[in-house]
Amino acid sequence: MPKVEPKDDDGDDGDGEEEEEEEITRCVCGHQDYPGMPAPALKGNGEAGEAGPLKIYQEDTGGLFIQCDKCKVWQHGGCVGIMDEAMSPEDYFCEQCRTDLHTVTNTATG
Repeated sequence: MPKVEPKDDDGDDGDGEEEEEEEITRCVCGHQDYPGMPAPALKGNGEAGEAGPLKIYQEDTGGLFIQCDKCKVWQHGGCVGIMDEAMSPEDYFCEQCRTDLHTVTNTATG
């Protein structure tokens, strides 16, 4: 089962213990910090300024990371479609380890 963790802004999980192995964030968006959801997804139910369910997810998913079970890199949950821990799959593989499981699209934010 992949690790899913909220992380502080400095990348530390807040437990105060030093990690034995280096943690690497290599997300499909190309950013270390979560860039947020694409602008069209933030419009809610089609009305400008409306706070729909995706707008609420955007505010909560910035600190959610998921780790690839094979190469151990961390990715932003929101960038790979995992909006909360309950949506986490039993096994997670990044786009480089299992290309057949991913469809990558590009937007203005990454």
